Amino acid sequence: MSNFRNDNKSEISRGHHLAYNIENYFIRLDSMCDRVRQTVNAVFNLAIKERGVSGKIVINKMKEVKRSSGLVSLLNDLQNLLFNYSDEIRNIIVFIIPMSIRSYIEL
Repeated sequence: MSNFRNDNKSEISRGHHLAYNIENYFIRLDSMCDRVRQTVNAVFNLAIKERGVSGKIVINKMKEVKRSSGLVSLLNDLQNLLFNYSDEIRNIIVFIIPMSIRSYIEL
């Protein structure tokens, strides 16, 4: 939070700034998996249209690439890790952050 300027000119409170940064962090974390899939598609020339890149499609195409089992395993691990936390992340963004801001503002 070192980039928050606490001056009287700003209409944004420290709590709102904190909530924005937490939400942004979680959203970026969730989109990381999409970017990894797009990168794998481009690097290995899987010929999947950009809109059609999804976890299952990339993994199935990668299984056809020689010596890619290690990468397929890593993609599966990343996808499972982020999927396991996606509901928790959504709940934090939707429920916990707004409540904590309210309590922070009321102080």
